[in-house]
Amino acid sequence: MADGYNGGPYKPILMDGVWEAQQRNLAAGALLGLLGIGLIYFNGQLILSTVAMLPRLFLAELGDDTLDDMGKFMRQFKSEIRIAIVVSQYALMLAPTIWFVRRFHTSDVKRYVRLNRGRLHHSILAVVSTLLIIPLGNYMAGKLSSRMDLPDEISEMGVSLFVAESPLEFIFLIFVIAVTPAICEEVFFRGYVQRTLERVAGWKSVIIVGILFGLFHLQPIGLAATAIMGLLFGYFYFRSRSIIPAIMAHFANNALVVSLLYFRPVVGGVDLGATDVIPGLWVAITLPAGLAVLGLYHFVTRQKPQEVLLAVEESAAVPPDKSESTPFGNSDVIGVSSPDKEMPGDESTYTH
Repeated sequence: MADGYNGGPYKPILMDGVWEAQQRNLAAGALLGLLGIGLIYFNGQLILSTVAMLPRLFLAELGDDTLDDMGKFMRQFKSEIRIAIVVSQYALMLAPTIWFVRRFHTSDVKRYVRLNRGRLHHSILAVVSTLLIIPLGNYMAGKLSSRMDLPDEISEMGVSLFVAESPLEFIFLIFVIAVTPAICEEVFFRGYVQRTLERVAGWKSVIIVGILFGLFHLQPIGLAATAIMGLLFGYFYFRSRSIIPAIMAHFANNALVVSLLYFRPVVGGVDLGATDVIPGLWVAITLPAGLAVLGLYHFVTRQKPQEVLLAVEESAAVPPDKSESTPFGNSDVIGVSSPDKEMPGDESTYTH
């Protein structure tokens, strides 16, 4: 019997973590990880940024205009802030997530977060559909910003972090803004939070974590756009049973932003690197195309009955006399329950 996408005999994941052994609530575990790692990340990043800026902080050239000063501050300390982002993402988000999975759920972290090679065409379709749906989010954010009549300083305040002024800086920014979040945030949000919540909420975990992903970025104007991306990444993860399509789509989204701000292409008289609202006609063209590609993704990631493995992904590390208290019903293997309790696509691994 094939082991998902990787071939060879299938072996259920042994859930030997302390949270699993004590059969605690999985939703509570997902929430604990989200809040705990989130607090570590935000507070740690603030401390790292402050420490990195201290040597030059008192030499900063600031005036009396608060908004203008904030923009100058971001530009003067963009290098320190970028370094703080990289360090905090790997050390304060990715590392704690791996520890959390290993400590509370299973020592087989790679399989728990679904770090498998997946299917190449899944990743390609995920990237294409993401790029086609991006204009919708940007259009919504632009419309909201224009309706609120925000000062240009606010709209452009964080842009300096994403703007490269040389080829070398562009490559560095791709690593900081595209590669790093694609890996760290996807392992955290999809690999741990959604993965754990999915075991009790099924497909609903995609919606819940997608919205939380939007809130996590603390961008009121871009909340809808970020949440849409979160929903897409979660959907790719849920359907493919691999974290790779979500990582590739996340990378494509962020890399596109950095590239547009660097190359500033002009198409049809529209500066794609500007913060202005993109034409609604573009959304009317790209959105249906993106949804069509998304529909194709849904089709190619469907479960085929003859290919669904009879084994489940996890086995509970609990004594036989406690097997009836698993979150999924009367079984000592997590994920095995009566047919009427099975969730769509939940915990089955398949090949194509």
